[in-house]
Amino acid sequence: MAAALCAVPVLAAERVDIPGYEARAGAQYRYRVQKTTETDMSSWPGAPVAAPVVMRGDFLLSATVLTRDETGLRMRWDLSADLPADATGGAGAYPLNALYGGTLAAYGLRQLEIDTDPTGTPTAVPGADAIIATLERTLAATGPGGAVAPPDSAARRALATIKANPLAIVGVLAPESATLALAQSSQASAFAIGQEWTVPGSEDIRGVRIATATTWRLDAYDPASRRATFSARLAYDQDAFRQSQRATIDAMVATLGERAKSLTDAQWARIRDAEKQRAMRFVISTRDGATVEALENMTISVGGMTMTSAWHVWRDDQPPLLPAPPAWSAAAPDGQGPDAQPATGR
Repeated sequence: MAAALCAVPVLAAERVDIPGYEARAGAQYRYRVQKTTETDMSSWPGAPVAAPVVMRGDFLLSATVLTRDETGLRMRWDLSADLPADATGGAGAYPLNALYGGTLAAYGLRQLEIDTDPTGTPTAVPGADAIIATLERTLAATGPGGAVAPPDSAARRALATIKANPLAIVGVLAPESATLALAQSSQASAFAIGQEWTVPGSEDIRGVRIATATTWRLDAYDPASRRATFSARLAYDQDAFRQSQRATIDAMVATLGERAKSLTDAQWARIRDAEKQRAMRFVISTRDGATVEALENMTISVGGMTMTSAWHVWRDDQPPLLPAPPAWSAAAPDGQGPDAQPATGR
């Protein structure tokens, strides 16, 4: 999707020039990453009507450009589950940090090297075989009470996913690398404020190829700070997405038992439905074409349950321009977080 920022005709008086991504070898960048998840079960039959369960995570990560040539870059991400020093509230208010800490322990590393194309989009994980072997040993180790991760556990499913596609390690350990690259381009481009264009694409979700259409827009440009703000909204082939979620919905229906007999047609329609929405905003430097801030909101509704995830990433050497997701200011979710589990991302 980084190719979405390609040159298109604009009026000279409205022209905003965005250079190609120009990360230099040896450069190091520090990023603040704040994430929230909201889980709403209020539409699930028999569930008590209550506010969505909100979980938060607050992280400080760094990325170093190790090498750069005409084919791309090699990046090293330094990973940590530690709370930043200025985080408000105690560790109990940030259960996603505990989850990520368990993931890092399972993978047995604190740094991840990633090969990318010239836009910064991840293309390979050097040493993936060793990372997978470490995770296999972790899951095979005897835990408390002699228990090991069962074959159908989330950790085992994650292992199967990355064995089939080692690049999935990036999505677990450093998803920010792919998010930041979405609006970076390998070539200089020109845009007009308010200009929109649509880029076709696809996503593979649980073995189903789902067509997408991403509508991009240049929202604003600040010549003083030399920063341009773009927005992007993804539309999914909802029929294909429902197909990808069929097994999950069937499993959820199976848990209803006798309650299924009393469901109304409207309730069945909600349970059998599935929908995915994704919206993003990016702040791009017109000095070097790099993403200096990104905000992503993704909502997935499956089987009457709705989960909304928001990522807010920005370089910590400048204040963010984009507003924090609404859930970030929700009541402190102390005690809502699950125990740390391996092989889960942020």
